[in-house]
Parts: sequence; structure tokens; C-alpha cells
Amino acid sequence: MAYEKSKKKGWIALCRSELQEQFFGLMQKFQKFHFERMIPEVSKMEFITLHQIFQLQRKNGTEKGIYVSELIKKTDALPSAMSRLLKGLEEKGYIQRECDKENRRNTLVCVTEEGKKVGEQVRQRMEGYKDMVFQKMGKEQVVELIRLWEQLLSCMDEELTDMSAGQTPV
Repeated sequence: MAYEKSKKKGWIALCRSELQEQFFGLMQKFQKFHFERMIPEVSKMEFITLHQIFQLQRKNGTEKGIYVSELIKKTDALPSAMSRLLKGLEEKGYIQRECDKENRRNTLVCVTEEGKKVGEQVRQRMEGYKDMVFQKMGKEQVVELIRLWEQLLSCMDEELTDMSAGQTPV
């Protein structure tokens, strides 16, 4: 049975629907975490996109850039959403887009020096933030949380697979 801590009553049992509501409410809060409070220079999606471009460039061992199509696949973004993101990053001077000289139908994207500088500043802030949060939680609790999240994701994936195969949830 699941429990919730109450200031007045100590630990009280939750019914299944309350537990599910609390769980999915926490997932929504986590998903909507206000990233921009920590990093006002870029939005959450801009940071993720900048990071992916930088990582893909490094993985491919190229300074010439990466294809927008590769970035879309990696981030699972819609082409129109990616186009808007890239436009904003380009206007801020963090990326540069150009047509591929070998195949003009493809667009290459690369991180500019300014983008690298901002990306490094953001990365350092994020590392410091994660260090402080993990320090407050303690190593054992972080390890346990990771183990539980992995278990949860495995169960969720298994249920989706079963549902896709035509099995109905109990």
C-alpha cells in the first residue's frame, strides 16, 4: 500500500486513484520545471537543440555542421518546430545555417563561437545545479531514485508493448 506524509497525521494510506493522481501530477511538475529561471539566455528547447547540435558535430568529427534532418531525427521534433527553434538560435547568433554545397537540398547547421560560449556557460551552471541538488538528496537516495525510475520506465514500456499487442490493461 502507498503512503503519503502528513504534517499532522504522520503517514496515511492513499487509495489507488489518489496515488495515480499524485504520481502523474508530479510527473507533470517535473516536465514543466522552470528551466528558464536558471538559464535566462536560452529556453529549455533551445538549450537541448544547441546541445544536440554540438554533440552531433563532435560525434561526426566535423566542424562543417550537421544536417537539419539528422537533428530532427535525434530530437524527435516536428520539422516546423525545429525550423522555428533554429531561426531563434540563428537570430541570437548561436548557430549558423547554410546549404550543403554537395547537395543543395540539405541544410547544414553548426554552433557559432558565441553559441559555444553560451552553451559552456549554461553547461557549467547546470552541472553546479545538479551537484547541489544531488548533494542535498545524498548519493544513496539518488542511486535509489535512478533504480526506481529505470524500473518504472521498464514497466511503462512493457505495458505499452502489451497494449500495442492488443492486450487490455487490468
